[in-house]
Amino acid sequence: MNTERKAKAMPKLSISEASRQWGVSRRTLQRKVQDGTLSCAPGPGRAKTLDTSELVRVFGEPSAHVRPEHDTGHSHTLSHAHVQLIEQLKNENELLRKELDRAHGREHALLTHQTKSWWQKLFG
Repeated sequence: MNTERKAKAMPKLSISEASRQWGVSRRTLQRKVQDGTLSCAPGPGRAKTLDTSELVRVFGEPSAHVRPEHDTGHSHTLSHAHVQLIEQLKNENELLRKELDRAHGREHALLTHQTKSWWQKLFG
């Protein structure tokens, strides 16, 4: 019985394809190739291809990094802690807005309320 397994070749992706699937900017991928963190192979023309197994090794599974198509190149994967922090900051912002509105109301009341000056109160 043959127990030898054939190594399954992992698909190779262009830098643009890898960027879309992993949610990492093209520049980040290029830097990782330049500094040796990520290996690549020659592709068609002058293009470089990245082996999927290399991308998984460096960045993890792609499903955790997928970003919307309209994204500008920055990863928007948020952790639970970041989502909680954003909610906390939104609540704090709302409380501060309400406090500012109350302060403006007090200021307006003081400016529009006609009071006698201290000497008018004394000598009236």
